[in-house]
Amino acid sequence: MEMNNFDTELFIEEVKSRRVIWNMASPDYKNRVLKRTAWQQLVEIFCNEDTTEEEKKNLGNTLQKRWKNLRYHFSKELKKKKTMKSGSGAINHTPYIYFTRLQFLESCVSNKETINNWEDEDTQNTQVEENEADNEDVEIRPADTPATKGKKRKALDPVEQQFTDILNKSILLREQSIDKNEEDEDKLFCLSL
Repeated sequence: MEMNNFDTELFIEEVKSRRVIWNMASPDYKNRVLKRTAWQQLVEIFCNEDTTEEEKKNLGNTLQKRWKNLRYHFSKELKKKKTMKSGSGAINHTPYIYFTRLQFLESCVSNKETINNWEDEDTQNTQVEENEADNEDVEIRPADTPATKGKKRKALDPVEQQFTDILNKSILLREQSIDKNEEDEDKLFCLSL
């Protein structure tokens, strides 16, 4: 079968009638045998009578790729519609051509909320403020670097903060030792010989 003459709308309707392919909430969704049977039925619908087994296998892979592509673009369009702010003006946006036909996927493709294991923002903010208060007198930057105002500081975890403190102390000690070396006249005399 040539993919140039492929009827995508018929394909969507056939997939829609086989819930085992697209409905993740279905108990049969994880059943590989039922899923394989559904894909074989689709291959039989879209192949010619004189198609060989190898061509059927390739057609099956192509149909699965096409389905993944359709589902991906639907979810991308759905995400655009959900994140578009109300009253955002008339933006010339051409909607996805098969968006209305794929509406049955909305419950399966919806973005799921995730749960992270980070601490609450309130406790992180207090930790950041405490760390900033500790580092105010130790902040060192090159002379040619201007102070950045208006930029938020990135919150450091305790290990990074400890590492930063060690580096800052090391830099201060080096600068102090350089200053001492320059002031010691006897040492400078010996070095000049």
